[in-house]
Amino acid sequence: MADFLEVDTELLRANADHFNHVHVTAMRAYNRLHGTLAEIDPKLDRDKFGHELSVKYTPSAQSQQEGILRLSEVFGAIADAVRIAADNYDRAQRAADGG
Repeated sequence: MADFLEVDTELLRANADHFNHVHVTAMRAYNRLHGTLAEIDPKLDRDKFGHELSVKYTPSAQSQQEGILRLSEVFGAIADAVRIAADNYDRAQRAADGG
């Protein structure tokens, strides 16, 4: 396979770690935000509470939390996909080498 295409699978895996770092960091931020708000008052992370404070409140609590969770999930999925791609290249190379 190296005659046709050469892929540095270790570099792919190292880059997957960067995506995983974002995944872990975003999840940590979400847990910290959610936990801190819950410690202060469990109602604080809900848009209904914002409306109680101001009629001009623009709902955003739920979308912010969902966005952080989605970001974490997506970056975790990218990390997994990059690792799978590296594994696929390694298997293809072994097959091409007769193993």
